[in-house]
Amino acid sequence: MRKSIGLGALAALSLLAIPSDAQYLYTGPVVARTSGATCRGMDAADDDGQGGQLLRGPGITNLAGTATVFCPIIRRNAAPYGQIGGGALADTVVNIQWMDVSVQQAQPASSSCTVYGTSEATGSTTWSAPLYTCLEATSGGCTTQQTPASGNLVLHFVDPLHGQHSGEALVNMGFTCQLAQYAGIIGSVAVFPTF
Repeated sequence: MRKSIGLGALAALSLLAIPSDAQYLYTGPVVARTSGATCRGMDAADDDGQGGQLLRGPGITNLAGTATVFCPIIRRNAAPYGQIGGGALADTVVNIQWMDVSVQQAQPASSSCTVYGTSEATGSTTWSAPLYTCLEATSGGCTTQQTPASGNLVLHFVDPLHGQHSGEALVNMGFTCQLAQYAGIIGSVAVFPTF
C-alpha cells in the first residue's frame, strides 16, 4: 500500500513540474504525404465513372494502354515550411528537397514520373528529369528505360527542381506519370527543408 501511495505522489509531483503553457517547437523538415487518389487523368474522359481507363481505389490504377496522370502536392500538407515573403499575398517560400513516388505494377512494365513546380513570380514551370520503373533499381528508379519490373516500386527524386525555385513561392507543384497498363500510383512523400 505504501508503495502505491509513493508512486501516486511521485506522479502528481511530476505533473506539477510541467508548465501549463509548454509548447513543442518542431524545427525539422516538413513532410507532405499525398495519396495516389488525388491524381487526375490528362482530361476528364480518362477518369473513372466516365468510361475512362483510370480506376480509383486506395490510389489510382491505369486499366488500358498508357495513361498520363497529374498528381498535385496539396499545399495544405506543406503549409508550415519556409519563410514568409513580402507582397500582397505573402506566400511561403519553398523548395522540394526530395520526393518519393510509390508505383505499383501488376505485370512487368516500364512507367515513368517527373516532378514539376510553377513559380508564382514568373509563371514558369520547371520539370525534373524523368525516372523509370525498372528491374535494375527497384528502389530509386532508373534514369533511362531498362528491364521492365513489377511489384511495389519507389522512384526517388533528389532536389528534383535543381534549386531553380529556391527563394520563390511555388503556386503549383506535384508530379506527372506515364503509367503502363495495370500500373498505379499508391502515393508520394515530399520533403521540404526549413530555411
